[in-house]
Amino acid sequence: MDKSLALVFSLAACLSTARALSLQPQEVMIEKDGPPVRRYFFQGDGKRLLFHIDGRMSVSGSANEAVFRFSDIHDAAMKLSKSGMTPQNAFDEKNLKLYRAAARSYVPPQATDVQITGENTDAIPINGWTDHQFMLSYKLFGSPYRESITFFNYSPTEQLVFDVRSSDADYAKTYGRSYHVLNSMSDFSGEGGPS
Repeated sequence: MDKSLALVFSLAACLSTARALSLQPQEVMIEKDGPPVRRYFFQGDGKRLLFHIDGRMSVSGSANEAVFRFSDIHDAAMKLSKSGMTPQNAFDEKNLKLYRAAARSYVPPQATDVQITGENTDAIPINGWTDHQFMLSYKLFGSPYRESITFFNYSPTEQLVFDVRSSDADYAKTYGRSYHVLNSMSDFSGEGGPS
C-alpha cells in the first residue's frame, strides 16, 4: 500500500474516533432554579449526552466503556460499551445469530450453565433508539446470576451495549436502577450546562 493511501486511512480513523461518542464520564455542576446539582455526561460527535446517577452509585470509564457500580448491591454492575456491531447489522433473523453469540461473549469466562432465557425487541423505548435485548442466566462460582445484554442503535453510525449483571436475587432492583440511569440520558447542548 502506498504511503499516501496509508495516511488517508490513518487520518480517517482518527477523525472517526474524534467524532464518535466517548464513554469516558465527565462531571459537571448544573445550577438552575435551585441548589447546584451534580450531573455527568459523555461527549462526542459535537454533542453531549447528559445523565445522572443516584447517591449509592459510582461511575468510571474510558473512551469505549463506562462502568456503573452499586455501593449497596454486592457483585452488581451496569456497563455501557461500544458494540462490535453497527446499526447496519439490523436486528433481523439474518443477524440475530451473530447477536446471540456476541451477547454470550459478555458473560464472565468462569460462568457455567449459560443459557439465553429470553429475547425482546425494543426493550428500552428511550430516545427513539432501536434495540434488541438478550436475557441470560448462569452460575458463577456456584451462585445463580442473571444478565441482560441490550444492543441499541445510539445513532445512525454507532451501536452501544447496555449490560446489567447481578446475582439472581438482586437482579430486579439492579436492572431498575440501571434502567433509570439509561432513561435519564438526553442530548444536551443548552445554556447553563456543561461547556
